[in-house]
Amino acid sequence: MFKILVLSLFIITPYSATAETIDAFISKIEKAFSIADVENRKQAMLELFYLPNADGEDIKMYHDRIIDKRLGKLEAPKLGTEALPEDFVMSYVNNGIEFKATLTPVGMLTFNEKMKIPYGKKPDGNFALAGMLKHNVIANAPEDVVLNMMVMGMGNPPVRFSGYCDVMQANNKTRRMTFEDNNNGNNTLATWAQYVHSCEVKKLSTHGTLQLRITAGDTDIFKKVISEKDRKIIYQH
Repeated sequence: MFKILVLSLFIITPYSATAETIDAFISKIEKAFSIADVENRKQAMLELFYLPNADGEDIKMYHDRIIDKRLGKLEAPKLGTEALPEDFVMSYVNNGIEFKATLTPVGMLTFNEKMKIPYGKKPDGNFALAGMLKHNVIANAPEDVVLNMMVMGMGNPPVRFSGYCDVMQANNKTRRMTFEDNNNGNNTLATWAQYVHSCEVKKLSTHGTLQLRITAGDTDIFKKVISEKDRKIIYQH
């Protein structure tokens, strides 16, 4: 009886030594981008994501928004990894539908050091890009609007800054979005949500000026310019 139990455990439990390494996963991504046939390349890119129980609408969304408009436009991108940002969230709400990550991310996969997609391990121990699939529908949720939060620095060399904005979602929870200082003086955050709840942006350079502008749809919500180092622009809904 004991021998049978031990044998069954070896059969149903994945052997961790065969789990995929991150280098092997990156090689798999490179191979997908090297496929000559366009349709086969798109399918290989789609299969890099972990999308359990995805329906036809989900697959179409990934083809239309992620493959065709983002990944599919890259040619032999430079790949790398970096740590998850401190404000990374596992879910978000768009027009009353809650989307949730399909796996627990362990880091970010970078494409040409600009495009970033979270990645983690699937139940079988192999790596995959994290998908975001419908998790819950919020009844009678009001429609979202397009929110743009723009930091614009004027100066040479580029003005340095740090900061974030919190947006209110239809589930009455805020989601933090962090500005990235890419050493070019400007950064824009864009999303669908109810409204911008609050923002805080700090000017780190001694020279030039820094502006925070917030729009909802075609409407200007907020605009402010500062010039002093270490001064903050604070917005509250």
